[in-house]
Amino acid sequence: MHGESADALPGNPTPAPARGCAPTALFRCPSCGSGLRSDAENPAALLCGNVQCSHAGLGWQLWRVQDKRVRRGDDAPAPDTGWPRPLLAGHGDPDRCPPRPHPYVTVVSHGRAWWKLSHGGRRVRCQREWLCQVCGEPCPPRAWLVLDGATVLSDAPVCGRCLRLASTVCPYLAGADRLRAVEVSQVDVLVDGYPWAQEAVMDWPQTWSVPEEIASTAAPLPEAARCPDHTR
Repeated sequence: MHGESADALPGNPTPAPARGCAPTALFRCPSCGSGLRSDAENPAALLCGNVQCSHAGLGWQLWRVQDKRVRRGDDAPAPDTGWPRPLLAGHGDPDRCPPRPHPYVTVVSHGRAWWKLSHGGRRVRCQREWLCQVCGEPCPPRAWLVLDGATVLSDAPVCGRCLRLASTVCPYLAGADRLRAVEVSQVDVLVDGYPWAQEAVMDWPQTWSVPEEIASTAAPLPEAARCPDHTR
């Protein structure tokens, strides 16, 4: 199972190169020292591709690998909660991953963001404490969910200010006509298909959705606009 043995995996303290690169250049297998690669079936996981290694095929969640590196002092922690959000470049092609405001739940290593990867521990905290997934601060009693159908994007709420920011700067949200936003309270959320309850929030990320009658009231995402303390 991916992610279960992450604490056994040391990372590579080498700083990120001038241009973004794949995980193989950033994280090393604890057994053979080979560069870990992304799992084709689960991009959030890392695998050792050395077939002669005892760890071959054993997967670790990238965010758990990075947490271990931070605890060991090999890297700085990701930006904490707060507004405005710090601007970070992403891993990958610099022309496609320019500096953007960093969402609280996005994984960071070597000073750069993994834009498509969510930090499981931070996402659980947002789920449990009704925190905004972008700024990490407490949401009001009624907050926003970004929906793809009835499924909640990133499985966590977002405050109105950060929804406007994300609609402006996030390439995934910009121009995605199928995505909608709906304002809800915690009791409106379905957690793994069941009504939300504090005691039901586990120590691992859970899948959020909303009932069809609530999803049907969702509206298009806010149009891109300049947000206070952030430029477009």
